[in-house]
Amino acid sequence: ITENEPVADYAPLLEEIKRIRERGGHVAVDDAGSGYASLHHVMALHPDFVKLDRVFVTGCDTDRAKSALIEMVGKAASRLDAWIIAEGVETAGELDELLRLEIPLAQGYFLGRPQPDMRPVAEETARAIAWRGQALSAPQTIEAAMEFCPLCPDLEGAIALVTTARPV
Repeated sequence: ITENEPVADYAPLLEEIKRIRERGGHVAVDDAGSGYASLHHVMALHPDFVKLDRVFVTGCDTDRAKSALIEMVGKAASRLDAWIIAEGVETAGELDELLRLEIPLAQGYFLGRPQPDMRPVAEETARAIAWRGQALSAPQTIEAAMEFCPLCPDLEGAIALVTTARPV
């Protein structure tokens, strides 16, 4: 369901959604929060996926209001047994914030370019996402950080790396 058309009467749409689900299909509300894809759509349609418009994702790592809204929509989607998808992830900071907010699905150029067919995330990208998620949930100590740093095999190596690093 896109944000481009208003829904005057939800009854026929709900009947069509029922037929789609009976055939094994899923329903997504696209660009939730923009245009006609209001939270009313989400409440009325009980979609399987809620795609959060990129306007809320862009800069969510530096804008507390965006972060709070993403968290709110994520909790609401979870209570409706829907998955939230953050679209337009363009930076590592945005991805980190989405991971912190426990947003399970995301898309955007930071994660990979659009492809004509469904492909797994590149192995390097998958490792970076896993590393970021682990680092965010780990205790904030140097020893804990070393566990996730591929360049630091031990504490002495980490100290040497830090003391010999040059500013870029």
